[in-house]
Amino acid sequence: MTAVLDALEAKLRADPNDWPSWLVFADWLLDQGDARGELITLEYELDTKLLPTRKRHEYVKRIAAIDREHRSAWLDGLALPPGAAPVWRNGFVVGMWSPVTFQLLDTIGTWHAHRTARFLGALDVTESGLQDADLTALLACDALSRFSSLRLRDNQIGDAEAARIADASTLDGLCTLDLSDNPIGPDGARALASGPWHSLRELELDRCPIGDEGAVSLAGSAFLPSLRRLHLRSAGIGSAGAEALAASATELERLRLAHDPIGTAGLDAWVRSRSWASLRWVDLHDTSISSFRALLAPHDPPLQHLQLLDVSGNAASDTEAVIEACRTIGCKTSA
Repeated sequence: MTAVLDALEAKLRADPNDWPSWLVFADWLLDQGDARGELITLEYELDTKLLPTRKRHEYVKRIAAIDREHRSAWLDGLALPPGAAPVWRNGFVVGMWSPVTFQLLDTIGTWHAHRTARFLGALDVTESGLQDADLTALLACDALSRFSSLRLRDNQIGDAEAARIADASTLDGLCTLDLSDNPIGPDGARALASGPWHSLRELELDRCPIGDEGAVSLAGSAFLPSLRRLHLRSAGIGSAGAEALAASATELERLRLAHDPIGTAGLDAWVRSRSWASLRWVDLHDTSISSFRALLAPHDPPLQHLQLLDVSGNAASDTEAVIEACRTIGCKTSA
């Protein structure tokens, strides 16, 4: 059973939304007399089934009662640095926000051994005033290799720091990397593109001024064809960068290019590409598009596979036609 539990832990650290794995683990917990087995089962019912209102209220009340009774015991022995905020899921800590301090570096190596943090996969140090020495110490921390998601938003990380992040062996297994709101330019994007991100599925560089040059570098990376989510809002990307990305991001499901001047040429490049068919969520708010004709083709309609398409903020005369076409197929039209 140990090998099965180890495999479940790895899967749930990488994807805390993996209900089949949670349910297998719930069965094991119930056999151990752990109240979290019941908690997982109730949360699954709420999340995946259309329940009568009365039944939902009963489940919510029962979940709150279980949490209230057991949370202090679940947390017992888990060393948290000052200011740290755990993210809970099904009675387990699956994420952690914390400023980078010596207390974090002292305790981070102990977290995964704790029974309540066995699925801890996400570390968020957003807006924590990261200094050069802090970044060096964090990247050298062996425990970082057990995290599948790392968010370092708004920490004044520039091109040189991005290169160090790309070179860090402790991050080779990352599935999600968020460096949004940092002054990362084309050189930083080039460095990130060379990183050994064999497991990377989500990359967020919103409000990082990488421009077309940086977008072209990302398009040439080994990881872009495997990405599922790419956020490049306000990254200064024009039609050339959009065209390069469209040619490579063949598995992408979620794309954010809001406030990037990709223009009609950039949109056309995406719709013509093989990458367009895999997309489910596309944010094109305020992207200098003057015509959406590529989205209104009568044959092989390019909207059928979409769940959300935001085309607001553009001066195209056919914007309303796209919105109406989206409504017809049940596609949402705002991000």
